[in-house]
Amino acid sequence: MLVAVTLLALFPALASKQSAADDLSVGRRLFQQKCASCHSIEANRGSPFGPNLSGLFQRKRGSLPGFDYSPAMKALKGPWTSRSLDQFLASPDTAVAGTRMPIAIDNATERQAIISFLERS
Repeated sequence: MLVAVTLLALFPALASKQSAADDLSVGRRLFQQKCASCHSIEANRGSPFGPNLSGLFQRKRGSLPGFDYSPAMKALKGPWTSRSLDQFLASPDTAVAGTRMPIAIDNATERQAIISFLERS
């Protein structure tokens, strides 16, 4: 009986871990579909069109050494946050007038999955 009670008590935690893994998997898939043709998340790896996104939330916006950012992106203050990245991905040119990023992600759920993936990468 004790074993059954213990398993039932653990099941929500196990389900929660599976849900987090599924969410990460969804974010990874969406990143590959929508972002990876221009951006890399592998540290110290160049990207063909956009800046490398490894460590994105630990650095000032527009500051990755060696990447030629637009003057608008270089002028931004502070680091990327989940909120600022969400606004940027929803409408890059509205969030940063003059940015060179041409792609927007209209779906808020997809944006959140990608942002969560980047936060954990």
